Amino acid sequence: MDPDIAEFQRAATVLRFLSDIPTPSQPIRDYVTDIDERCALFGEMQELHQSLGIGPPIAATLAFFMVAPPRKFESI
Repeated sequence: MDPDIAEFQRAATVLRFLSDIPTPSQPIRDYVTDIDERCALFGEMQELHQSLGIGPPIAATLAFFMVAPPRKFESI
């Protein structure tokens, strides 16, 4: 087979694949809420780690801070 024809067929296959991707059914939006509060809480966690002389929080800890709902506690 002619190399130019083979290249054209590969390009056509890629274009068919890319044009077959469905559009999102829902609009993409910002899913992380209260980002300032979350950053402040994570900063406090980093300071606590430093004051205790242990290593920095791991990535899983950051993930927890990004997905868990922040709660506000009032003194009784």
